[in-house]
Amino acid sequence: MKYKLSHIKSNLLASLYGFCVNIASHLFLIPLFLLFWETEKYSDWIVLTSLTAFFAMTDIGLNTATRNSFVIKYIEGEKKKCVALMTNNYILIFLFFLISIILSFLFLSFFDIVDSLSLHVTERKTAEYVFILLICRVFINKFNTIPDAVYRAHSLTSISIFLNNTTRLIEVGMLVLGLYLGLSLTVITFLYILPGFVLLFYKWINTRRLFSFSFKFRNVDLKLLKSTISPSVGFLTFPLGLSIIDQGFTLVVNKYFGADLLVLYNTTRIMSNFIRSLFNFVQNSVWPEYSIAFGKQDFLRIRSLHRRMFWLSFLGPVLISCFILLFGDSIYTLWTNGKVHFSSSLMFAFLLVLVTQSLWETSGTILMAINMHLKLGILYLIGCVVSLILAILLINTFCYLETAVYCQLIIHLALVIYSIKKALELTQDNVKGLFSGLTLIKQMTFSTFNAKNQTDRPK
Repeated sequence: MKYKLSHIKSNLLASLYGFCVNIASHLFLIPLFLLFWETEKYSDWIVLTSLTAFFAMTDIGLNTATRNSFVIKYIEGEKKKCVALMTNNYILIFLFFLISIILSFLFLSFFDIVDSLSLHVTERKTAEYVFILLICRVFINKFNTIPDAVYRAHSLTSISIFLNNTTRLIEVGMLVLGLYLGLSLTVITFLYILPGFVLLFYKWINTRRLFSFSFKFRNVDLKLLKSTISPSVGFLTFPLGLSIIDQGFTLVVNKYFGADLLVLYNTTRIMSNFIRSLFNFVQNSVWPEYSIAFGKQDFLRIRSLHRRMFWLSFLGPVLISCFILLFGDSIYTLWTNGKVHFSSSLMFAFLLVLVTQSLWETSGTILMAINMHLKLGILYLIGCVVSLILAILLINTFCYLETAVYCQLIIHLALVIYSIKKALELTQDNVKGLFSGLTLIKQMTFSTFNAKNQTDRPK
């Protein structure tokens, strides 16, 4: 039986647009900041934005877990529970916002933010205003993701992705405008958060055409809230584990190998992570389809998607990794202006970790899409801690930079076994069936090739 992939294709195109927006914003903003601001002022901006980014974890993954539950309940026809889920979500995010603001004001009242954060040129009052505004932006974004559940339930995820990334593009435009006009840091920050406000009101009005929702306290469902807490905590474990891998290993490499090798380590990791981000948007595009199919108990659909995505997310990184190993030296030298010498052995280690990680993340997406990922998240977090401790012990013995990377491989090898086994159980599939997905990929490739030949053939 054939399944239409129009929704997935739309999600992929929207995600590709978001990927381009993200890359472009990083490529253009940094040189513009350095053009219009002195280095010290830009450094202060980085510190303030980085600090407020930690508030993104305050919802403990509630928004993501609620979106999954909303889609499943909506497909099952339980509209009252959908209303309760959204009501719970709005109230809790507002409470998290209120607590964060109160704690922030207490911090600003008793401590000098300039001294505490070692800011260089930003005055205390300006830094305080910017700090509060940036926290507001974090929570505006959180409120903006709540209506995305409605888009997902109607197979319109591509619209929410497009709206979110267009808003991001406008935010970048606001920053550029503020820089060009030479506006104060406070005014620039206010302009920066303004598009998010507009998007919030637009989504509120637009989604009500698809799903009738009005905020009422009587719609709060504490029992439903308790059932959402567990998957919410599960989603929190992934950014925590990633912080251990990113910041933890950076500190270890800096301590044992020094500044030069730290630069080599970080730049090589960024280059390899580009492949991961490229295939992450493919998995995120399929995510809502898993939730919808699970709500319909359509295991045939889930199996078919999982088989194809598994091999696509494995073969794709393998092929790109081979390309990087062949031409990475030239690309890396051009990218770093020849200031850092390329290490093929270090790049190979990162790419091996990347390919292994892609195997379990593809199967793990199914668990996340149906809120059955708590154990996976706990295993990942424990694995990150163990790998960091192991790296500290082994680096003293072997003294090779690659050791730090290979220690990370342990996490992914263990999770490959767990996530694939769990995904096969949930999709009522087996290893033989999973390998049939490789045949489907071949058939899709050959059919595309034959179709092209038929088109190119002269009439």
